[in-house]
Amino acid sequence: MATQRFLTLLFCILVALPLTIGCNSQDSTSPLGPHESLIPPYEKPNQPPVINCFNCSESSVVPATLVNLTVDAFDPNGDELTYEYSISGGNCVSNCESACWTLPEQEGLYKAYVVVSDGFYKTIEEVEIDVRENPILPMDR
Repeated sequence: MATQRFLTLLFCILVALPLTIGCNSQDSTSPLGPHESLIPPYEKPNQPPVINCFNCSESSVVPATLVNLTVDAFDPNGDELTYEYSISGGNCVSNCESACWTLPEQEGLYKAYVVVSDGFYKTIEEVEIDVRENPILPMDR
């Protein structure tokens, strides 16, 4: 019985005591501070850009008319945005959030598209414009 007590005491001194001593210590020689861990901090996942509105200065025009396209967009993560325009007819010159679109000389319904990208996700919107010799003008209020 004395041998068993001696072995239990020896176990506590040699094994258990050194394990408990280091549990809550704030060892300044440790590469990690007392509140640091090897787990990386949580990062908010990347989200796609949001287009609030994409507008054309006119909805109906005569052929070969120049109209303005404007887009209001933002990125929820604060990423820098790029803008790319494409059109179904005519010529387009863009400058970030705006573009100048010269419509074709042929009558028809034409579309302009804007693609807003944060370098990972892309968001697209479209506008339509009616080109005709006798355009439909908005009513005066």
